[in-house]
Amino acid sequence: MIHKRKSKKGQIEFSLVAFIGIIVMLIVVAPILLKVVKTANQGVSNALGNVTGGEEGKVSMEHITGTFVTFWDWVIVICFLLSVVILLLSAFLIDTHPAWIIVYILFGFLMFLLVPAIQDTLDKIYNTSQLATEVSSLPMTDFVRGNLWPICLGVFFISGIIIYAKIRLGSSGGQF
Repeated sequence: MIHKRKSKKGQIEFSLVAFIGIIVMLIVVAPILLKVVKTANQGVSNALGNVTGGEEGKVSMEHITGTFVTFWDWVIVICFLLSVVILLLSAFLIDTHPAWIIVYILFGFLMFLLVPAIQDTLDKIYNTSQLATEVSSLPMTDFVRGNLWPICLGVFFISGIIIYAKIRLGSSGGQF
């Protein structure tokens, strides 16, 4: 008898942990990256103010900085939504054994123990006076940061329902 092994390529075993990791990383990097970009552009903009005809360049640099800030806020929110969609798709497409529901619940419990500490750390980063200007430029990212716990709870329950329904209905997920 020949046994075919299923390919696990492209499957994240603990997708809930990866989801939280990606979101926290993006939220932490956002104000720091904006601070670096604004500082660099401000130096160039000030230098352009000291040369003849530099006012046009100064206005262009301010426009580039404003466009980058808006773009970066959208990138973070789109990455967040994409992570949610990928998590829900993987919950549906990955074949699961009923024993993994217990592991999923344990990781969910661990996640809900750690999310308040993570959110507290994010609050400390976002409430520093050095990043006040950058944080005010990221309203959508700040919304995700402020509502991280309820968002994680909703994603956990929805993906858990999908996994439980697959087990209950005997679905084979990604097999055709």
